[in-house]
Amino acid sequence: DYETARLAAGGLLTLCNNVLSGKVSNGFALIRPPGHHATSNHSMGFCLFNNVAIAAHRLAKQNKKIFIFDLDVHHGNGTQNIFYQRNDVLYQSFHLSPHYPGTGAVEEIGMGNGEGFTVNAPLSYGNGDEAVTKLLNDIFLPIASQFKPDFILVSSGFDSHNADMLGGLKLTTNFFGEIITKLQEIQPKLVCTLEGGYNLQWIGKCLLSQIGAMLNHQIIFEETVSEHPHVDMLINQLREELGTFWKL
Repeated sequence: DYETARLAAGGLLTLCNNVLSGKVSNGFALIRPPGHHATSNHSMGFCLFNNVAIAAHRLAKQNKKIFIFDLDVHHGNGTQNIFYQRNDVLYQSFHLSPHYPGTGAVEEIGMGNGEGFTVNAPLSYGNGDEAVTKLLNDIFLPIASQFKPDFILVSSGFDSHNADMLGGLKLTTNFFGEIITKLQEIQPKLVCTLEGGYNLQWIGKCLLSQIGAMLNHQIIFEETVSEHPHVDMLINQLREELGTFWKL
């Protein structure tokens, strides 16, 4: 309800302030409802308030550059919309396409001052760890490194796990933790917040994978997954769209 949604947004903001002040080194906001579909003026997709956007905006008001990385199987249309014309917040997302909510095309790179600060990688059904690793190495991480963020916020949607019934990507449990490790090499001040995730047998394990990475204590889960790793065409499209703004 409304009060719970307010507490969720406030809880994430409090955690971010604690990381920024040095009280804790990083953190994971175990909050509901999720937020990345909510725009500045309406709710959608189970999201009432855009928790990660509220936190990013408040941090940015303290003259901090914020990097939001969205790994939910659905595109974070609300987060993108809120920061689409800003260059103090870098938004990156990989997501299944075609899929709800229908946004997140390669060509959506921002407008005005924000041009080049939105990065979308619409993946095909069956893409998994190998495909996303290529995107991280060739597109996402090089751009984030050049942006030099003061703080990283992660929209942790575990519906991109291979066993999620509302998904279609093939990420393994261990890979969620590996993503955190790679991001923290750019900026150790990092906070994750829950987005989607609907397989109750696996969502907790994905969470533990990320918390383990944040504590530098890797937790390994046994899993065998086959995927379609082909994203070379997508990487070329992203280079063409974003090469004017970043060295890729």
